[in-house]
Amino acid sequence: MITRSYIEARQNESWRDVSNLFMEWLKENASLKTFGFSEGGAVDYAGKRLYNFHFPAQHGANISLFKTWAESTGRLFGGEKDGTVHLSNNQILTLAAKAPPRPPPWRR
Repeated sequence: MITRSYIEARQNESWRDVSNLFMEWLKENASLKTFGFSEGGAVDYAGKRLYNFHFPAQHGANISLFKTWAESTGRLFGGEKDGTVHLSNNQILTLAAKAPPRPPPWRR
């Protein structure tokens, strides 16, 4: 299972820029031997771009470090659950339904 979290990007920030900010914070505030995440898609909400971070379940309780960091940034953030993102401003963002995967040509 993967945990998906979103955080607001500031003007002209790429996902990599935001990811690097999180990694720097982790280096200063957590002593982790292993920790990883990957890029998910971005969504737009109320004129803001929110980048998605995917966290594999193997990281367990350490995944909550993202929320701790996000709270310290003053940015809008939230976690995904059942196709919605519960944002830090108490709003709920409904994500677009994902299209079912297309079967490979040999199965059609």
